[in-house]
Amino acid sequence: MALRDPRLPTEHFQKFVSENDEFVAEDLAKLEAGREERSAYNLHAQIVDMSLETTLASYSMGEPLDQVQERFCQAVDYLPALHACRDTIPDYVRREEVSYYNQLRWLSFAALFDLDERRRKLVLDEVAFFDNEKDPIIERMMIWLGGAELISGTTEIRWPDMAELWRAIDGAPGSRDAHLWTYVRKWYANNRDAYWHDRHKKKSVTGYFGYWCIEAAAVSVREGVDDSECRDNEYYPTDLADWARERRAARTS
Repeated sequence: MALRDPRLPTEHFQKFVSENDEFVAEDLAKLEAGREERSAYNLHAQIVDMSLETTLASYSMGEPLDQVQERFCQAVDYLPALHACRDTIPDYVRREEVSYYNQLRWLSFAALFDLDERRRKLVLDEVAFFDNEKDPIIERMMIWLGGAELISGTTEIRWPDMAELWRAIDGAPGSRDAHLWTYVRKWYANNRDAYWHDRHKKKSVTGYFGYWCIEAAAVSVREGVDDSECRDNEYYPTDLADWARERRAARTS
């Protein structure tokens, strides 16, 4: 197992994954026993969020990609219980709790792992429920997963920092690879306000799961954009993109 993110040692990511698995098991036990200390929705949301971050940490520490895929599928399989609690969500949570970045992670992983129809629908449901401000990148990714009926057709970019990724998707032929590279090259700096930015430099690094520009790999694979310039970038998941591309080619050959 070769470490993919060298900022912290393998042991850090192993501990992260192990502890998150334990926390999820404890939360599930509380729910089953009716001992939840917070609302059921908040507890289910914590289970889902921890499982998604565990997927990233398992990739960072070098787990085989089929195992990383299994971890993501487990995160998706926790979504029905979360969705069943939606009638208890306060309005402020519905509007603010789920970030644009999380939407990108859900859709990008789902596209790269090419989920079965049931899981694709769960991811689409998770994203569409919170996507109050429509965005063309999110909507293109929803189309990849079979969610064409959910889109508005907007072409207005929600965040200026995402413009290069949209140009990589919808730009002129011959220029899209350059736009993809510009997006990847600026990705970490452009996310300076994200909750995870510079987390590996904190006094306590227990919450560090790795930095990966998953959405750029998804665009390369699903839109056929050349990622040659991106492949040596520290934030670009090259082996994941190659793995997903090879699997898609094998299914269509």
